[in-house]
Amino acid sequence: MIIYDTTLHDGEQSVGVALARAERLAIAGLLDARRPRDGGWHPQVGIPAMGEVERDDICTISALGLAARLMVWSRLNAQDIATCAWLDV
Repeated sequence: MIIYDTTLHDGEQSVGVALARAERLAIAGLLDARRPRDGGWHPQVGIPAMGEVERDDICTISALGLAARLMVWSRLNAQDIATCAWLDV
């Protein structure tokens, strides 16, 4: 089974929801602790094109050493892809 989890992205698109870095890290850790044991959890941890703070959050989540294979959302254009290239996702 593979779970493509958008909690850290779509959750912030809910009206009135804006997660602070500490909240995003806590949620990532909680979800990782409850992930499928077959390695099939792939969380989307951010959108690099949103800016430097978002990229810093992505790097911080990556540094947690989660068991998951981290993913980001990107448009299919050269600038967005280049923005994602140096991230550890």
